[in-house]
Formats: sequence, C-alpha cells, structure tokens
Amino acid sequence: MAIDENKRFVVLRVLNIPGVMERISSIFARRGINIDTITVGVINGKSSQISLTFSLPQDKFENILKVLEKNPCVIEVKTGSLESDVVREAFVAVLRDCDTSVSDYIRIRYRARTTLLSESRLLVELLADPRTINEFKEEFADRIESFSRSGVMIHTLNHYGKLKA
Repeated sequence: MAIDENKRFVVLRVLNIPGVMERISSIFARRGINIDTITVGVINGKSSQISLTFSLPQDKFENILKVLEKNPCVIEVKTGSLESDVVREAFVAVLRDCDTSVSDYIRIRYRARTTLLSESRLLVELLADPRTINEFKEEFADRIESFSRSGVMIHTLNHYGKLKA
C-alpha cells in the first residue's frame, strides 16, 4: 500500500522548556494544518525531540519548514519520508464483533498482541511500520471502536538533517 504523496514526516529538536509544544502546534493551527501523529521525548535536560506527521502539498510544506526553522525554540529540523525512514509506530485499538478466531488471525497475520476484553471486544496492540498499521486499519475499519496511534517511534533520519546556524 502506498502512502499519500502529501503525507509529511518531520522531526524537530527543540529547547526543553515550558510552552514549546504550544508554540509548535500553534504554527500548524494558524495555517489550518491538522497534525496526524505526534511523539515527544526528552533527549537530554536541555532539548527534546518532537516527531510529527501531517498532510500538506509540497509548496506549502516548504513554507512550514521555513517557519519552523525560524522559531527560536527550534534547534534543528529534519525531514524524511514515512515510506523509507519510519521503522516502527505503536498502534492500539479496541475492536468490536470479534472472537478468538479473529484474535488468532490478528496475532498471526500482524504479529500483534491481543486481549479479549469481553465476549466480542478485542484489544489489539501493534508495533509495526506505518504501511502495516494502515493495512490493519483498512482491513478492520468496520470493527474499530477506538484507536490510538502513537506517532513516530523509531526512525532513521541521519541523512536528512538541516541544522540551523
């Protein structure tokens, strides 16, 4: 399954101070851009890493990169591709109308962890590449009661770095 050509993946190294998430998210909100996934982690006491995915045409993407790079809280901006740079994401879903045979199928097909919550509700924990998670979402779209997608967990972006001067 191909990922949408407008799907973007950005990793920001930012100052680890209060209010940075609000500043970053407001850049997107003011421009009407919805953030699809977001993951944040402290790198050291002075900086954190924010991984974001969102959809945006190329011309607007270049503009948002310029705005992010100019933000005083942003130390570094890296761009990549979900197709080639994202290794793993975490996905948790509650499915309805499931039994043990569905649970077994999901465990084998997707190598997911499953837990029957009741006679017909199933908790699925999946750690996989974005394409596999998208395939799972499509296959079980009519059964998904709720889900959470962690954002980008593991990626390889060493070759895309843009360091601010």
